[in-house]
Amino acid sequence: MSGIADLVAKTKKAQAAKKASGLRAMKPLPGKHTYRILPTWRLNTMPEKCEAETQPFWHDFAMHWVRTVKGGKPVAYICLEKTFGAECPVCRAIGQGISSSNDDDTVALLKEANASQKYLLNVLHRTSPDKPNEVQVMEVGQKIFDQVIEFLSEYGDITDLNDGIDLIINREGSGMDTTYSVLPAAKSKPVDQSVMTKLFDLDAVVQQENETKLNIALENLGKVSGILPSSHAPSTHRASLVDMSNVEDAEYADSPASSDDDGSIAADDISDDELDGLLNDLATGS
Repeated sequence: MSGIADLVAKTKKAQAAKKASGLRAMKPLPGKHTYRILPTWRLNTMPEKCEAETQPFWHDFAMHWVRTVKGGKPVAYICLEKTFGAECPVCRAIGQGISSSNDDDTVALLKEANASQKYLLNVLHRTSPDKPNEVQVMEVGQKIFDQVIEFLSEYGDITDLNDGIDLIINREGSGMDTTYSVLPAAKSKPVDQSVMTKLFDLDAVVQQENETKLNIALENLGKVSGILPSSHAPSTHRASLVDMSNVEDAEYADSPASSDDDGSIAADDISDDELDGLLNDLATGS
């Protein structure tokens, strides 16, 4: 039976990777929309080691968008520091370039390549006109995430399928003038248990490391700063079990590179077609 169990586990892992490949996360839509954040996907991927109350329902995520000229097409690469808490060669190259440059335009271009802290969530878009019951991955920034975390201390497990709460996210403005507010819905509907089989494996979604893309990103930074990229070793990351028993005491400091607050590249600065192409390149390794 152990051989069959191993085969099933490998098959599930392959299916999760395929499901995550090329995925484009949705973002909170303009105006007022209602979303339900769903429980941790790790109940499916590692049930023998996982309890819902000790596992995050989100995954840290961030992308570098590296341009060689202002307004040029960016090269995208995942930020290892903000996604996995690991040393990031792109962050290091950006820092080296900024510290060694006296040119304001060069420094500004390098700062644009800094990654903004984001978070990925499995959600239902309750007010969607065509797919309110379809599980989607939503990407939110620091300000929305901080507001979501505050509801944990007030309402408990907001992701509970029966007793959790729906959240209304109000997005106003555009670009650097975008503002968000999060409120609990007046009434929240229970979620059918079957939704748990449809959760995206966010550990698989963030596995976007690619040696070719990393080299291109570092070479482009070298073109901007005039500093040759330093040598780096490819790294791999595994899902980690995180104790969330004291989540109400956790500190979620504002990221200095948050797209909510500064000039780093936000999704609104990149066309949908361009973004789709970049993310597909990352997923396929092309």
